[in-house]
Amino acid sequence: MKIDAEGAELLILRSAQQVLARDRPYIMYEECEERYQLFGHTVTDVRAFLQQFGYTVQPIDNCGSYNNAIAVPEEQEADFFDKSF
Repeated sequence: MKIDAEGAELLILRSAQQVLARDRPYIMYEECEERYQLFGHTVTDVRAFLQQFGYTVQPIDNCGSYNNAIAVPEEQEADFFDKSF
């Protein structure tokens, strides 16, 4: 699942709770504190939400004012990170 919503990522994730619980997709998204604040949340809020659903978040790169990140279901993280990074 790829999310690029200019700060509304948490809103999208909240609306996708059934998909997260049922299908356990990998999630690529942007973390940008400044944009998140426009929607009343923080990077910590997004990560905490994903952790509640059993995801591990790994920043992929730092692009200055934002980071690209990937969230991987905990039950798949060892296999994923061993092969990817």
